[in-house]
Amino acid sequence: MRQIVTAALVVVSCVTASPAGELTQEQDPRSPAKSIKPIKPIKPIKPIKPIKPIKPITSPEAARQYKALLKAYEEEEDAREFAERFLQLALKHPKDVVAIDSLSWIAVQVLRGPELGRALVLLKQQHLSSNKLAAVCEALERKPSTAAEELLRGALVRSPHRTVRTQACFSLARFLERKATLGSKLAERPELKPRFEQFYGKDFTRLLVNLKPSATARETEQLYTRVVKDFADISRGKPTGDQAVRSLFRIQHLSVGRPAPEISGRDVSGKAFKLSDYRGKVVVVDFWGHW
Repeated sequence: MRQIVTAALVVVSCVTASPAGELTQEQDPRSPAKSIKPIKPIKPIKPIKPIKPIKPITSPEAARQYKALLKAYEEEEDAREFAERFLQLALKHPKDVVAIDSLSWIAVQVLRGPELGRALVLLKQQHLSSNKLAAVCEALERKPSTAAEELLRGALVRSPHRTVRTQACFSLARFLERKATLGSKLAERPELKPRFEQFYGKDFTRLLVNLKPSATARETEQLYTRVVKDFADISRGKPTGDQAVRSLFRIQHLSVGRPAPEISGRDVSGKAFKLSDYRGKVVVVDFWGHW
């Protein structure tokens, strides 16, 4: 039996075709347009001495209360209802191990709300030295907020644990990608601003309105590059370096406005060709095969 699998990739370029081997002014990086101001590079973050790890106390009574809350949640499974109860437990025992556990539970389990924001602020203020923040950082990739971004940046700079800094670096890059997507959507449809404010909060929506896409994209690429350079040996279930390499390839070669990766082969007549031979033209690349 033979199956035919066909997929199409359409690469559209608005640049006027130019003779082979030549680039127009828009294509040639050596000839920037006069109307476009060059983007200033992001200033490197000044190194800050990591916080020394602090060993929290362990209270049997606090531990009993925490376990009781977990058991009650497993029976009802309503994270928003239990968020305030976990938050109050953390506030009651701020120096106990249940504080970081309760705040982390809120950060991972709760999608949005004032309890989540308060928990993230407390984690940044009081628990940056904890080695339990890696799971929190991973969860924050999918929870856009001002408090989430501040915690990720704080953990990246101040955590004494490489595993936490690795996750913070990788998660911040993913967070910024999501932030850029939301900013682009809001720019295209400004009438959605009230809904964004309701869902993400006024502070974060204000950041999206004033977002600079080019600077955000550049910082995202720098963060993935740092993962490859400084944290490739740290595993997050999957090799962190490999994941960052794939993300970099997607950003550098598969993003809108970036040159498409080179493709070479032979056409149905056996003639050799390369995708770059058709620079400046609208190209439809049809990948197919049978087995």
